Amino acid sequence: MDEDNSDSSSSSNNDAEVKLLREQILQLQEHLATMQQEIATTTNLMGQQAAQNANLQAQAQAVANGREPGTLLKPPAPEMFDGIQAKLQGFVTQLRVHFNYFPVTLNTNKRRVTYTHSQLKGSTLDWFEPVIREYLSRHRSQRTISIITNFDYFVEVLHQTFGIQDKKHKAEHEINLLTQTGSASVFSTKYLQLLAKTS
Repeated sequence: MDEDNSDSSSSSNNDAEVKLLREQILQLQEHLATMQQEIATTTNLMGQQAAQNANLQAQAQAVANGREPGTLLKPPAPEMFDGIQAKLQGFVTQLRVHFNYFPVTLNTNKRRVTYTHSQLKGSTLDWFEPVIREYLSRHRSQRTISIITNFDYFVEVLHQTFGIQDKKHKAEHEINLLTQTGSASVFSTKYLQLLAKTS
């Protein structure tokens, strides 16, 4: 009978050890997964940093050679913006892309806003002209100074003035009305564009 007790206590000791080892293995696996995720994140960040460094080196080389990428590649200027709501976001995106071609010439907020002024026409030019006139005078409001010296604020005011006021609601409504009439790729592209406007 003592053998039975020792076998059973030995068996329960073994079970406890096995259970403990399994828990330790699970913890190690979780730790390994966390470390793998951290390595992947770090690798991704290093890749982004390397791309950024390469871009900066290319820009520095272009400047050292006396040329910006835009002078070599001659990208088209963004389409003139005349106040049509549906074209506003595309216009802003075209501007930002254009600025990347001219990292020296268009390297400040003020230069970017001034350049953008040359791409306005119609009602947008009519809206912006008094802002420029006030900025050039001695009596400038803080709002005018911010519009001219902060490109992101300029874009925000442009959206407030000429953009769709409730883009999220409009996009959600358009998603509800969306139906597939052509290819799946056209449908999914339109869906993803609308979905991006809801966030």
